[in-house]
Amino acid sequence: MPTGYGVKHSYAYWQAVYPGNVPLRVPGMAKANMIDTTTVVYLETTNNAMPVWDTAWRNGTGYSVNTVLISSDSFAVGTAKDASQPLFIKVKHGNRLWQVSLGDKITYNMQFGGQTNTTTTPIMLAGNYRNKHITVAIPNSVELQPQRRP
Repeated sequence: MPTGYGVKHSYAYWQAVYPGNVPLRVPGMAKANMIDTTTVVYLETTNNAMPVWDTAWRNGTGYSVNTVLISSDSFAVGTAKDASQPLFIKVKHGNRLWQVSLGDKITYNMQFGGQTNTTTTPIMLAGNYRNKHITVAIPNSVELQPQRRP
């Protein structure tokens, strides 16, 4: 997904996270949905470029983001839901790999200038690159095998 912002490739993954010990349901009380979903985007960038991401949208909901540089040129992201072999991202020599994790939900709405609808594009990132506000759409994501918390 070349964007002109130094992003050469994007990879998105999501995973259902199930709680370990679940409290018993109290009669007459609604059962809480205790399944959480984690979403992580990996961006391969040219060596000298990295937009500063401040917000992400997944299916129309806004999230804060946390960005971390991955120091190796090959990275295991997990195992796809319907597979048995782990998935790896291999970065071209000279490029860098960044992990952008979606964090807490946010309540404000941001305008995208009519470029892309945040409710129809599964994942979008918003940030700044060379003092310019940018958005990047990530149309596809892979579901990883669920995780159980202890």
